[in-house]
Amino acid sequence: MQAAQTVAIRRNSFTGNLPGDIGNLTMLQMLNLGYNNLKGSLPSTYGNLTNLYELSLEENILNGPIPTKIGSLHDLQYLSLESNKLHGAIIEELCGISRLSYLYLSGNKFSGSIPHPIGMLPPYKNFTWILIS
Repeated sequence: MQAAQTVAIRRNSFTGNLPGDIGNLTMLQMLNLGYNNLKGSLPSTYGNLTNLYELSLEENILNGPIPTKIGSLHDLQYLSLESNKLHGAIIEELCGISRLSYLYLSGNKFSGSIPHPIGMLPPYKNFTWILIS
């Protein structure tokens, strides 16, 4: 199963904790578990998915902070964590993902400041879409 490149099981009624073992699927390029009823925190093991270009976990019941290890996903282009119960700061490590073009974080309970590179959209970032509300 380590050779799996896509896991897409969105819009179902899956329950339980977000599986941390998915972080062992090192060849994974797309992970879409959105629109289910998955709960728990976002596993830091997802930071091992260095080939990932899409991470979609929107519309679940995820809580806790975004793990800083997510910032090591340098090929990530699309990140959707909207409409969960995530809290804490929006991690600055997200700003180091150079290929990130789509960032959806709305509908959570984030606090603190928006990291400077996201808030100011400096010239080295080429975002197509950012949604933080």
